[in-house]
Amino acid sequence: MLGKLGFQGRMKYGKSKMLLSGANLYECCVLPVDHVYFFKTCNLPDTYNSWFIITELHVWMCMVRLMGDSREGRFTRNALVQMMWKDMDSRSRKIGSVSTPICFSHVISILGCLNSSLLSLTASL
Repeated sequence: MLGKLGFQGRMKYGKSKMLLSGANLYECCVLPVDHVYFFKTCNLPDTYNSWFIITELHVWMCMVRLMGDSREGRFTRNALVQMMWKDMDSRSRKIGSVSTPICFSHVISILGCLNSSLLSLTASL
């Protein structure tokens, strides 16, 4: 009865543990990656957008794996994406000398690119 009303019961792991797992997965998508190698191999310029494209690809690979799991996997996937946006925000603030409206419009533009990239990558599976 409760399942029909949308109540699915408790998750197998605590939310704090899954948030930490999402953060750890994001670090694994960013820290060990040799971005310079990707820049040279894919003939990409050394820009913020190129960094984002490489990071997006690695995050997507983790997202695909997590989406096949239960509610816990989806929750961890959402935590992974939250960490990506927090990191993106902090990196864009470090660039500095860019006004807030311009920075915000750039983030909105990247969000649109992210959504379309995720759809096309997932469709190619």
